[in-house]
Amino acid sequence: MKDRIYKFLDEYVGGGVHCTPRPTGLFRTWSEYYDLRSENGTLILWFMVRLDSVKVFKSDELCGKIEGYFSIDPNESWKYVRDWFGDRYNMKKLSDLFKFIPVYDS
Repeated sequence: MKDRIYKFLDEYVGGGVHCTPRPTGLFRTWSEYYDLRSENGTLILWFMVRLDSVKVFKSDELCGKIEGYFSIDPNESWKYVRDWFGDRYNMKKLSDLFKFIPVYDS
């Protein structure tokens, strides 16, 4: 199952990742929000940075597609997306997401 879902993600999401700030609305917060999208515009995940901590959120649309195509539950679909992304971009810990934020590039 893992190989089939990873192949689906490779084809559906495609290559390359772009990190863009997520609008926070009218009020300024102490957190920053970012979208991680593929080159074809598919939202892979989004995350919040507060000081040096990171919280990751699933893309409901992408996880929903996996749930529908492979008849799995929402938690399982998110696990596959998270693991696929981590394997593809050599992510070992949440703070590795900082490397996608343009400001943190050296």
